[in-house]
Amino acid sequence: MSQIAVRLRRPAKLFEAQVVIDNNYDSQSQRGSVVFVVEVAGKAAFRSDVRHGSDKPLPVHVELHGAAAFVLRVFDAAEGPAYDQADWANAAVVLNGDQRLWLDGMQHS
Repeated sequence: MSQIAVRLRRPAKLFEAQVVIDNNYDSQSQRGSVVFVVEVAGKAAFRSDVRHGSDKPLPVHVELHGAAAFVLRVFDAAEGPAYDQADWANAAVVLNGDQRLWLDGMQHS
């Protein structure tokens, strides 16, 4: 399992991303199987079906309803962790007031 805890300075209304198994030398767009989860206030607000290396990116849109924190999790899909290299591509948060913050541009702590 992997996780990314996102903490914001202001309330947010939406999280958006595209989830996919990374296409690289190891996975070769064929291997890997994971489940993506977005948790808000300790509850799963989004849970994907099992995603495989051959799957196309899946758009994710999660209403945050003013939350200032949430967690992105990736779970192994019971086939072992080999090739489970998961991506939250184009991940962004839309704050109340419509400002968009890209997760890869946020400060890490």
